[in-house]
Amino acid sequence: MRRTFKNPYRYSLLLPVVSIVIIASSLYYGIAYEPDWTYDWDGIQTEIRDSTRLVAERDFISSGIVGNSGRAPLQFYRRKWITENASAEELLRLTKYPNGAVKAMAYEGLIRSSDGQELSC
Repeated sequence: MRRTFKNPYRYSLLLPVVSIVIIASSLYYGIAYEPDWTYDWDGIQTEIRDSTRLVAERDFISSGIVGNSGRAPLQFYRRKWITENASAEELLRLTKYPNGAVKAMAYEGLIRSSDGQELSC
């Protein structure tokens, strides 16, 4: 009669592999995570949403004329377009966006819309 023994180290290789996979995926998502992934875009037009994402990608607020050549950057026109075409409700929702440039743009749009002023170069 042959005796069979249970191998106590049967899953010993599985533990390090699973640990490495969990640690690597945690690091990846920790580094690659963007707060706007969880932002609720309900009630915001797709054109406003796309332009807002571009403002957040550049992550700066520009004034009218900058640089040696005295040109207005595209970011200025994008910001002007959003503040002119977004409703007050959309701008109010954008004040909760996780990017500082977008929040500043939304607050500026709300202030200017209540004053009746327009952005100009």
